[in-house]
Amino acid sequence: MTQPASGNVAALQLMAVAVCAGALLARARARALETTALNNVASAYWTIVERREKESKQDTKDESFPAHIVPDPCLEPDNENLAKLGLKPNHCWTDVDIKKHPERKRKLVLLVRHAEAIHNVAEKAVGKKVWNETEGLKEKYLDAPLNDTGRAQAAALAEAVKDAIQNKGLHIDAIVLSPLARALETAHIGLASVWENVPKVAVEHCRERFGICLSEKRRQASVMAADYPGVDFSRMLVSDHDSWHRDDYRETPADIERRVHTFFDWLINETPWDHVAVVTHSDYIAHALQALGAPWHWPANGELVPVVVEANISN
Repeated sequence: MTQPASGNVAALQLMAVAVCAGALLARARARALETTALNNVASAYWTIVERREKESKQDTKDESFPAHIVPDPCLEPDNENLAKLGLKPNHCWTDVDIKKHPERKRKLVLLVRHAEAIHNVAEKAVGKKVWNETEGLKEKYLDAPLNDTGRAQAAALAEAVKDAIQNKGLHIDAIVLSPLARALETAHIGLASVWENVPKVAVEHCRERFGICLSEKRRQASVMAADYPGVDFSRMLVSDHDSWHRDDYRETPADIERRVHTFFDWLINETPWDHVAVVTHSDYIAHALQALGAPWHWPANGELVPVVVEANISN
């Protein structure tokens, strides 16, 4: 049998090597794509879960809950044009008629997210994972206060609220506050036009989702009372020190919704106010809206989200 020429053998060997190399490269690329896909799936896991939870809860009303939101044609949350305060164009606050059905127990609740605080910027800079594991555990973020941007946002809120009161018929009968520093400061600046003239009550049950990160741990109530002498810290605060915060446990969404239940049961059934500003936090507002049967909405820093809340019939 005729043997192939040595040149042909070398060429065939080179072709075989090239084919093998191509196959290995293709396999490596496939593995890289698979790894990237798996990483993307892993990194998006909580986002997917949270979105499904949001979608499953939208536009539902839990009859066992103490209250629900009554859709009002004058109101629409808007986290881009904060100066509107959630009021639709060509409407006034007097158009929001909570006395339309006097036999029903209704209130206008103005949910206000605190303005930007130092921990908001820090968390964005390092990312949620680093924040939750290391950065957010640093003492400098304890009960995080507003930064300069946040104070400017609160001042803008103050102007919008003042205009709404003077020109559009807005009324605020009381201010209910989260006992965290950023909520207190936002209310003091942003609701300056009514601050001295209405009751102000700090309530533990409308604070931010707590645990692990020190930005969610509050100072002693006695210290806060010295800073804000006009605020009543004696109602619905569990203790002088923060007995809720734990370094090894993060409050779950179900935990937050239980607090929302307790809070609105108190607000609807035990307070005399018809028009209440509640200065609180993003997680709390988002979960409160869901629990009250409203579509999902994530408020911006310094945003006011107005809702008409009605006691459920069983209450």
